[in-house]
Amino acid sequence: MTKFIPSQDIEAVFARQIHYHPRERINAKKKDIIRRRLQEGYSVQDLIHAIDGCHQTPFNCGKNDSGAKFLDLKTSISQDNICRFMELAESSAQAAKLKERRRNTRENMLHVNKGQPKVTEQELAEFRQWRKEIGI
Repeated sequence: MTKFIPSQDIEAVFARQIHYHPRERINAKKKDIIRRRLQEGYSVQDLIHAIDGCHQTPFNCGKNDSGAKFLDLKTSISQDNICRFMELAESSAQAAKLKERRRNTRENMLHVNKGQPKVTEQELAEFRQWRKEIGI
């Protein structure tokens, strides 16, 4: 027996593809590709991450010998690529959060109010712990 997949799950995944390709339209074949991945146990968020990951790889974005782009839905969530693209998107998201945290911390540390840092002792202790964790 196949697992029932709500149409809004399929639409949510395809909405991410439209984010990158506004002119793309959904059809039965694309719905079926999404439905199969969801029935295999991947979540909507997994498929969205895979689409994001595909759009982050230089090769798929056209930096290859032929200059061809490989950004279609079938490529993004194919069984051969889905895990790799998911991991790429998730690691990029973590790197972006880390970069944002570093930027915010630097801004707080550089902002001086009457010779005193803007951060509290608690925040400074957390910052030092975080630096220890990442090995700086």
